[in-house]
Amino acid sequence: MFNAKVIKNQKYGRCLQISKGGNEMLVTLDFGPRIISFKRAEGENILGEDLPLKMFVEGEDWKLVGGHRFWHGPESFPRTYIPDNDPVEFEVSENKVIIRQKEEKMTSLRKTIEISPMDEHNFKIVHKLRNNGLFDVKVALWAITVMRMGGVAIMPLDDKDTGFLPNRQFSIWPYTDIKDKRFELSNRFVAIRQQEMEGKLKIGIDSGKRCACYIEGEDIFIKRFDKFEDREYIDGGCNLEVYTDKKAIELETLSPIYNIKVGHEAYHEEVWEILKYEDKSLLDERITDKDFEKIIDRYMDFR
Repeated sequence: MFNAKVIKNQKYGRCLQISKGGNEMLVTLDFGPRIISFKRAEGENILGEDLPLKMFVEGEDWKLVGGHRFWHGPESFPRTYIPDNDPVEFEVSENKVIIRQKEEKMTSLRKTIEISPMDEHNFKIVHKLRNNGLFDVKVALWAITVMRMGGVAIMPLDDKDTGFLPNRQFSIWPYTDIKDKRFELSNRFVAIRQQEMEGKLKIGIDSGKRCACYIEGEDIFIKRFDKFEDREYIDGGCNLEVYTDKKAIELETLSPIYNIKVGHEAYHEEVWEILKYEDKSLLDERITDKDFEKIIDRYMDFR
């Protein structure tokens, strides 16, 4: 049964607690929109919290906090980092929760996140960006999920036979050392581990597989998303990216670039799932193709 109720959280104030089939989400109401927690029954929050990063933007502190947030790209200061410190509006219906942010003063854009359970395990997360300004806006919708520390993010690579044409594409940020031991590349996937070591690392890919996962402890978090052929994407054509440093790891997806006309909105959809993963071999020092095959067979719907 789908259930949503307002609760008082000691750290985050008013929150909306959403549950279905034993899985539970926590969405902040005093700031946001942020999904601050996602966990299975009797499990721990798979999302990362209590992150120390903050910066001064447009007269306010922007705080990373953690959890899942909604940005628009490409990344640019101060536009990307507009604070989300104000209370949000929310609606609860029979099978959906709608969280609306106030219009951003700098951009005249308004963010909305809609959350609805699909079945006992899957939650649909729809990100909507409305242009309330005076001019059309060209942006990509950017869904960023901070994960619990100490795990590994896995981005599956395309395996389509394209003959004489390339079938895999990467974007690598300038602070990334491709020999970084947290980064592993095989013929079938990119794996990035979160470890408490110095240095930042970010890798992006053009993922035709339309899914990624994060594994930590007994939990496996799966994120599915759309891939639009023949559409332009930011960051060198990426729709899936992973960032990590010694304090955090982020699993990020991107929509194509939209030219949002005045009074119109664009949307970007993800489907989240969290399951118990009992095979600890994936947390060994190295990840092998054989291990990844288990994920494909058991959890991933590669379309």
